Amino acid sequence: MKANNSPLAPQNPISRYLYDSWIQTCGVDWTPGQVFIGYVFSVLLAFGVLLAAYVGGLGWSWVQMTVAGLLAWDLFGGMIGYNHPAMKRRRLRETSDVPVWHNNLQHIHPLILIFFNNPAWLLGVTLYWFATFFLYVEFLEIVPATGKRRLSATAQKWVIGFEIVVALALIVASFVVADIPTDFRLYGMVVYGGLVLATFILIRTPLVFQRTTAVIALVCMIVIGLFLSPPAGFQWLLPVYFLKLLVGFTAKENIGE
Repeated sequence: MKANNSPLAPQNPISRYLYDSWIQTCGVDWTPGQVFIGYVFSVLLAFGVLLAAYVGGLGWSWVQMTVAGLLAWDLFGGMIGYNHPAMKRRRLRETSDVPVWHNNLQHIHPLILIFFNNPAWLLGVTLYWFATFFLYVEFLEIVPATGKRRLSATAQKWVIGFEIVVALALIVASFVVADIPTDFRLYGMVVYGGLVLATFILIRTPLVFQRTTAVIALVCMIVIGLFLSPPAGFQWLLPVYFLKLLVGFTAKENIGE
């Protein structure tokens, strides 16, 4: 990751890396204090998910606890970061839909939950997702110091194609793995597919109506979610998932520079 030269950036190497990662993902103009609050709240909310699972007697293994914590930390942190004016200003300047697709497609969280009760598959799919998460931050996100991405638009399209293949492969695999509950498979496919469909609609919506459309899509998915059976302990995932990726990231707002 190329260092950010902003005078706001902290000088401690670890703090500097965390700060640079946050603003590279969520847009510039964050103060170190705001970034600290973002990290703290995302960690606390993730801890709350794990605590609720423990108190509720869900009997999760260490693999399930680790995966649940990582998914909650990522989604809650993104929900905070992507709904900040810094991200809205950055999105307003972007003229291509390529960044939207490779950001949203890599968020395979609902597909990960399909395999939540199969330790081997759960661990393998999570390791893939975690690796792509850091590769995304390091190579695909905007470098704050330059305002550009390292990969060309053509290279990014190849990444999108790969992400689509992986997502489809996971859906096909869910029909092959013997112990996948039908409810888990349906939940994962509907939520992930709902994001893809809503993204397709939203990026074709006029700017002045994008936030409203995103909120409408969020409400529709919450209603659809009432007819689904999410894995126990993940009732929070659907609204947070769409608040992060659709309302926060995908929807553009003309809020000024």
